Amino acid sequence: MRTNFILDWVGDPDLRARGLGQLNKGESANALHRCVGFGNRGRVHARDPEQLQPHVDCRRLISNVIVYWNTRYIAHALETLERQGHSLRNEDIRHIHPVHFEHINPFGHYRFNTRRGPTKGRRRPLRPATYTSREIAATNAAATNA
Repeated sequence: MRTNFILDWVGDPDLRARGLGQLNKGESANALHRCVGFGNRGRVHARDPEQLQPHVDCRRLISNVIVYWNTRYIAHALETLERQGHSLRNEDIRHIHPVHFEHINPFGHYRFNTRRGPTKGRRRPLRPATYTSREIAATNAAATNA
């Protein structure tokens, strides 16, 4: 079994590209977890698993919130592009991965004001596009090795 898979892997560039793309997505998720766990240099000093578990759960929760937020805004951006008349190909869209955190500031002070901000059901406005859809697709394809 393993020998056949290795031979398939060596002989099929598409299989290798898909595998490397998935590896890059996994590494992006790991980088997000490291970014979220920036406090105390990313170290958790817990003496037993019961003390460690809340830290791990919080890191996972925050990471999932970031991915959820990104997914909602990526969908909103794609809908906006379609409304503006841009043609979006499935080949381009399939390379979009919501595990990005460059827009997240892990340092500093956080203020949460639930009375201010977008009203329920509304989103913050999208930034104006500075790239063409082809440039975005090329960037996403390079990021996922596809």
